Amino acid sequence: MQPKWIVLSQCLRGAGGYYNARLTPRFLSSRYYARRAVIRETTEIKGDRIIEAYTALWPTYRKEWYELGTVWVTDTLRGNGVRARIMDEATNLAPEGARLFLITAVGSITRSAQDLGFFPVTIRTHPSLLLWASEIGMGERLPSSARSVDEPAFVDGVRTLFIRP
Repeated sequence: MQPKWIVLSQCLRGAGGYYNARLTPRFLSSRYYARRAVIRETTEIKGDRIIEAYTALWPTYRKEWYELGTVWVTDTLRGNGVRARIMDEATNLAPEGARLFLITAVGSITRSAQDLGFFPVTIRTHPSLLLWASEIGMGERLPSSARSVDEPAFVDGVRTLFIRP
């Protein structure tokens, strides 16, 4: 295993807020080598490169649905539009006809997601949401905000489900 994947795994675990089952170096690298992840890394010619930004499309139980997840940018690259670019690039890696969703509690990720056509959903806007979540294998990860009958709205710090049709 290349050191850059081990370092990325450690950074993501240290940052918190990510789905831990995906944070092993092998899982993180597997999405990249399957052409379902976007990275930005340092450009050393000699020595080990370090990943400075990462996001991936994660498969679900239903082949037409992917989760845009594990969006991460190191502090040194933040504020330069890197997050929005890697999210856009990752959505373009989706297979033809794929549908995407993401879960986040981070305002900057929300803004980028909405720019890419994602919108917040709840059982009010999608009454079969609980069934859908179960069918794609994320029922236990469905944010409590998605179970609300209130109008869907993002509140910074509250995990929210976004879908892009």
